[in-house]
Amino acid sequence: MHHTKHSVTRMNQRGISHAMAELVYAYGTAKGDKVIFNQKAAKQRLIEARAEKASHEKALDSGSMSMVSAMHTVAKLEQEIRNLTKLIDKQGVVVVVVGGDVLLTAYGIH
Repeated sequence: MHHTKHSVTRMNQRGISHAMAELVYAYGTAKGDKVIFNQKAAKQRLIEARAEKASHEKALDSGSMSMVSAMHTVAKLEQEIRNLTKLIDKQGVVVVVVGGDVLLTAYGIH
C-alpha cells in the first residue's frame, strides 16, 4: 500500500504505524473508501494470531516444521500481536484508501 505525505503526517500525529494501517487494510471491513477495523474485530484477530503462534511454536518443538520457517512465522505473529494490542487500545482504526492501494489518511475510532 502506498502512503501519501498527508497520511504519513496524520498517522504520526495519531500514533498509528504503517504496520497497524496494513493490519486494518488486511483484516478490516471495507465501507466505500474507508476500511474499518473496530475493537471487536481486532480482539478476534488477536485470538486467532495467538492461536497461530502457539501452533507454530508447537510445530517447532515437535520438529515437524523447519526451524527457520517456524521462527520467522512466530516472529511475524509476535509483531502482529503487538500491533493488534495497540489497535485495541485505540478502540480500532479507520483508514481511508483510494484506488485500492493509496492510503489517504488514518484515524482512531473513539
